[in-house]
Amino acid sequence: MSQVSRQVRSCLLSCLPMGLRMKVLNTWPNWRKAAPEGMEFVFDGYLDDLKIQVDTRFLVERIAWTGAYEADFQNWIRCNIVPGAVVLDIGANVGAITLGLAKQVGDAGRVHAFEPAPPNRRRLEENLALNPELEQRVTVHPFGLGQNVETLYWHEEPGNPGNGWLRTEGEEAVPVKVLDEVVEGLSLSRLDFIKIDVEGMEWPIFQGAEATLKKWKPGLYFETLSRFRQDGEGHEPIREFLEGLGYQFYFLNKDGTAEPLTAGKWASYTLAL
Repeated sequence: MSQVSRQVRSCLLSCLPMGLRMKVLNTWPNWRKAAPEGMEFVFDGYLDDLKIQVDTRFLVERIAWTGAYEADFQNWIRCNIVPGAVVLDIGANVGAITLGLAKQVGDAGRVHAFEPAPPNRRRLEENLALNPELEQRVTVHPFGLGQNVETLYWHEEPGNPGNGWLRTEGEEAVPVKVLDEVVEGLSLSRLDFIKIDVEGMEWPIFQGAEATLKKWKPGLYFETLSRFRQDGEGHEPIREFLEGLGYQFYFLNKDGTAEPLTAGKWASYTLAL
């Protein structure tokens, strides 16, 4: 129903004159998720006081225009990512989560943002440039992560601009590295948290991160949507792997508080501590 509702809202908004459309969108921010294509501007109220580009072709940016992208996770970040923390944002996209993390780690902290898709990475770098104080806290890494060092190819999801996957064939080549090797090369003094949102490639990334997880025991937040289940096994390989390292699983309420995940049940995103 939510998808139908969004389509209906988008149709209604498209029919309104621009002045009335903006009045509706300013009155009901949640309607911005359904804003029709053709609107491009810089929004200066993201996470209260940050700037982010909005192009209404892109769902992530329409949601960011409501004030927060993944508001439940942003609330958790505010309460749990401390100044001085070192965090990894794997699958940073245009930086909607990167900005929230950078805001929390402070000048003494560091965010390492991994985004292999060239169009998304350009948008990420532009959004960081809009927020110079945060830009200096972020290192952008222009490659993907997986179980092996290899070359894969970026594919954008049809009908969902900005969203996509890495595949074994294609035209836009992307280097892929192994997280354990990358982290070792960074010579970190601490690693507090890792967020992974890579459209079904979470398990290969975990397979290449065992030494990192054993050494640092960082908190984890990763995508577990049902459509990205692993070869009919659900997300059980990830569960078994992380449980073997001592992790327990949680889902987030809208206010950012965490509750234990019922055995065998997965939310769209899962917190592991």
